Amino acid sequence: TTRGGLRGEAVVQRAAYIGAGLLIGLVQITLRGLGGEVVIPNLALVLIVYLSSRLDLPSLGAVAIACGVVLELASASSAGMHILGLVLLVLVAKLLLRSAEEESQPWFLLVLMLTGTVAYSLALIFSLSFSQVQSHWGVIVSQVLIECLYNSILFGFCMAIGARRAQGQKKYRLPT
Repeated sequence: TTRGGLRGEAVVQRAAYIGAGLLIGLVQITLRGLGGEVVIPNLALVLIVYLSSRLDLPSLGAVAIACGVVLELASASSAGMHILGLVLLVLVAKLLLRSAEEESQPWFLLVLMLTGTVAYSLALIFSLSFSQVQSHWGVIVSQVLIECLYNSILFGFCMAIGARRAQGQKKYRLPT
């Protein structure tokens, strides 16, 4: 049966992706509770970049909005900054993947993830008033670079797991 142009399975699958986005957002908020000086990977950004080659645009957009809404709840930045940043990341990812060849997609995603980390972090920092930014610029740059490293490691781990799952799903048939 269809509902609003989607089949029942597609509705359930999209709801599962939105639930995963909400869960990742909650984990991200929990990790940020460790303190302002602790650098943590941006789980929402890594999730969006990782899923960009696996989901269609509406599903990926729904995940980005779900993550962004949860991140907005605990953010000191301007209202809508997380949602806007993640939705823009979705659009850029889909645009890049559309023009990339199949073999080069992981490299495009890695570069997108690194540039996205820098742009996302700087946009959030610049959206705060100068009284809220209490770190020296050298410290901020080093934190952004460390976050890039953490995001790269997490992204590589996700790609390795995805490749392993893809290998395990291949069906081998005996010759007849």
